[in-house]
Amino acid sequence: MRREIARIVRLLKPEVVLTFGPKQRYQVHPDHRAVGLCTLDALAASRPPDLLLCQ
Repeated sequence: MRREIARIVRLLKPEVVLTFGPKQRYQVHPDHRAVGLCTLDALAASRPPDLLLCQ
């Protein structure tokens, strides 16, 4: 799933991506947390190597 999300991000180059917050352990369904974490990993994998992530 992470590879597919990264491919779509590279293709569409969105300015904003919305997903579930993976750190909300008891407020969000575990599947939703997994999707949020996978999306964040895919965004990190799809960025150009010279781009720094803001936190």
